[in-house]
This record gives sequence, C-alpha cells and structure tokens, in this order.
Amino acid sequence: MHTHTDTLKFLKEFLEKNFLSNIDTTKNIRTRLVKEVDYLELEKFIIASDLFLKCEDISEEDKNLIINNCCLGHVINEKKPVNWLYNLQQSFMKALLRNFS
Repeated sequence: MHTHTDTLKFLKEFLEKNFLSNIDTTKNIRTRLVKEVDYLELEKFIIASDLFLKCEDISEEDKNLIINNCCLGHVINEKKPVNWLYNLQQSFMKALLRNFS
C-alpha cells in the first residue's frame, strides 16, 4: 500500500529523471503539484505511471517518446503544472488502452 511519503518520493524521482537538466524546474513542478493537487489525484497519477512504466507491451522507445512529449508540453505550459500532470496521466492511460484493445 502506498503512503503519502511513497507517492511524493515517486513523484520526485519521476520528475528528476525527466527534468534532470533543470533542478529548479523539477523543484518548482513538485512544489506546485503538492500544493495544488489533491492527494487522491496524485495517487491516480502514481498508479497510471506505475502501470505504464511496467507494461512490457509498450517499447522503451515509445515510453520515452510519450514522456518526452509530455515533458516538453510542460515547458510550453509551465504555469499550469496541474494540467500537465493530468495530460501526462491521460497519455499513459491512452497508451495502455491501445495495448489492451
């Protein structure tokens, strides 16, 4: 069972992995998400991310492409990290659904 600490740790690691070149961006996103996003929404993101990252039917190349596109989308829309999180979660779910249909 995930705890609030586990969720925040996963979010921190995910952001650091995908925004490694910009520590300030990573901290800014994480801080704003924790302040602006309900814990349940963060938990939904963690579940979707976990399923997406562990799915063996999606190639690593496709996973990286989806994540990179979403991370680029955040740079364009930096003032709305909540929207970015939602869009990333939706991208994960769409990729999973394509592979299960």
